[in-house]
Amino acid sequence: MVTSVAFADGDRAVISSAVDGMVREWPLPGATPISTEGTVFVLQSSRDGRTTVAGQGATGNAVRQLDTSDPANVHERGPSLQPPVGRTLSGAATISHDGRLVTAGTTEGGVIIWDIGTAGAPRLVTSPFPAVSGLVGALAFGPDNRWLAVESTGDPQVALLDLQQPGTPRVLAELDPGISPRRWR
Repeated sequence: MVTSVAFADGDRAVISSAVDGMVREWPLPGATPISTEGTVFVLQSSRDGRTTVAGQGATGNAVRQLDTSDPANVHERGPSLQPPVGRTLSGAATISHDGRLVTAGTTEGGVIIWDIGTAGAPRLVTSPFPAVSGLVGALAFGPDNRWLAVESTGDPQVALLDLQQPGTPRVLAELDPGISPRRWR
């Protein structure tokens, strides 16, 4: 079963993930399978299509970085991004539009941020920052990479984080569907 799809490489390819742990890039036309350990829950590409991240949940407990700049040669861009010891990733992950920051959600409602600006040398920017209650189900960067929306599957909650200083994120608002924002900071 396919769990996620995304366009990559300037819309010259489609990437899919499935419960069998495979990430497949489908150069238009064609296919390149990339094996993974565990289920991939989400795929997200940088705006230029050169880097794609694959968010894995508890069984893989990592975010994989894929170099998708050449559809005929998709390969690992660097080491898998691992959470701090004792933390479990939810499978939600996203990459900033400029391809510099990667975020992943945890099963406890936290967000982890890495700087992958230097290929092959990712740097943990912040350990799990508490954002929502319950498992993080989805993440999305704003158009200028300044804000991050974090969705909880535990309750109908969305937190809006300010990432002007990625090492010290700040909750700007907690939004509840159907109700105006509960809290502004």
